[in-house]
Amino acid sequence: MDETTSGFQKTYELTPGAPPAMSWDEYERASVAEYLALITGPDREHEALIHRFLERNPAFVPGAFSYPGSGHAPIHYGVFSKPRLTGEPEHIPDFLWLATATDQIYPMFIEIETPAKRWFTVSGQPTAQWTQAYDQILNWKRWLKNPALMQTWINSLNLPYPFNRGYEFHPQFVLIYGSAAEFDERPELRSKRKEMAPDDTFLMTFDNLRPDANADDFMTLRRDGHRVTAVTVPPTYRLRPITSEDILEVQGRIEAVEREPRLTEERRRFLIERIPYWDAWLQRDRRGVISVSDCE
Repeated sequence: MDETTSGFQKTYELTPGAPPAMSWDEYERASVAEYLALITGPDREHEALIHRFLERNPAFVPGAFSYPGSGHAPIHYGVFSKPRLTGEPEHIPDFLWLATATDQIYPMFIEIETPAKRWFTVSGQPTAQWTQAYDQILNWKRWLKNPALMQTWINSLNLPYPFNRGYEFHPQFVLIYGSAAEFDERPELRSKRKEMAPDDTFLMTFDNLRPDANADDFMTLRRDGHRVTAVTVPPTYRLRPITSEDILEVQGRIEAVEREPRLTEERRRFLIERIPYWDAWLQRDRRGVISVSDCE
């Protein structure tokens, strides 16, 4: 293809008849059933099992697009599981999205507890368990308000271009705690719950979580120093030319595909074969015309 005209043509090829990803309807039906069984069954008291479910199903983790939703994809197209704030072993959120908007980055710090914990005592006061959980968020806020610590943490993220060029940071916080049944029993406490957090903090029960169809291609990630590694590639994952080149920094995507049990063998082999193709294409200087609906 003539380099002078490639900017007006597609420079990629989709595979005809590619084995399909799991449909969103199938995924939503199966994953919601599994999730409801988890948060209402005997394992509802085990935070580690709930965390593992959310790791395997990143579309359930709220905050991918910040609040209010920006519509922009998060950095690296994934959510980080248990990332450590620089030099602080105690400050480890359960999950972290680096949500984006025009010239803005919204780090979404997410703390999960369990559906079995109660918000209020019989007398209507916050329980000690809730106070302890919320104090974790206050600790993150105090740490991030220190300009030197905040800048050190931002530097540690090794952000890809263009996010390393003057984007403003606006941290937001999510606490997922308890069950809506508590407020069905005592509806007068709903208004009190709304008053318990400032504008940058969002409180929700586990009943609020449902998978976001707009997050169907997002992964779960882990950071080790500057290395970003895929933990989970969901069965709905599709390869798209619209994806930003910052996905190239996510290592281990093929290995994550290899260990995802919900993929068909045909789909697994296809992704393993095609991920290198799209990685090479993303590194082109000239990518030509891109159709936002193209995927495989």
